[in-house]
Amino acid sequence: MLKVYETVKEAVDYAREGNGPTLIECKTYRHKGHHVGDPGLEYRTREEENEWKAKCPLICFKESLLKEKVLTKKAITDLESSIIEEIKEAVQFAKDSPYPDPSEAFEDIYSN
Repeated sequence: MLKVYETVKEAVDYAREGNGPTLIECKTYRHKGHHVGDPGLEYRTREEENEWKAKCPLICFKESLLKEKVLTKKAITDLESSIIEEIKEAVQFAKDSPYPDPSEAFEDIYSN
């Protein structure tokens, strides 16, 4: 369940020991199309979609937390509500913020 965490920790420890970087491949799955007009369903089967949905790390981790009695259903619901609220606030902040000046389009792209 925590394989990505363990792998990244190992890579960080390895780098901190002075051994250089590690390349970590994390396979994921896009459940929707590439854009609004792309339903993303014509080139994959329902079996493939269901197989990947069953491996959803968020759902699997939530189920593990419940099974191991790390969190209760209420605690998870409260946490999810808090996250949704934080996202709504961030989206509203972005919508309320002014557009950047076009002269800033190429700032912070390259390191000096």
